[in-house]
Amino acid sequence: MLSSETIFVLPQGNLSFRARWFQLKLVLLVPLVHTYLKFAGYNRTLSLLRHLTPLSPACSHKPCNPETYAKIILRLMLHIRDYSLFPGNCLSRSLSLWWLLRRAGINSKLHIGTKYNSKQFRAHAWVEYQGHPLNAGNKVRQRYVAFDKAFATN
Repeated sequence: MLSSETIFVLPQGNLSFRARWFQLKLVLLVPLVHTYLKFAGYNRTLSLLRHLTPLSPACSHKPCNPETYAKIILRLMLHIRDYSLFPGNCLSRSLSLWWLLRRAGINSKLHIGTKYNSKQFRAHAWVEYQGHPLNAGNKVRQRYVAFDKAFATN
């Protein structure tokens, strides 16, 4: 059986057709989630995403290595953030990442944290897989005070 890394990355290190198709889905998904968040709010957006995908793998097989699969999705997500015309914000990207992992049957959690310094209030959203932040640095919990409960779990 092929690993999920083999499916997404060609021997030369380039992205496969499947990875590019997945990347196109991300390019479309992040702005849609971002727009829906603005008009419907967080609770309705989360409810819609949960309704669209129950907790079960979308594909016929679960990824061979969920951690590798999550890292590949993250690599594609970072590419979208850096090169897309509409990259969204940390919440829309995190919700999109959480939803895609959920579709693959990978248990992840969406966290939101806040900080206050220099008279500025800031908030940040990120996704964790097995307690490790995927789309934020490892020190995100030192920089932001996370709410006790995850905002979205599988």
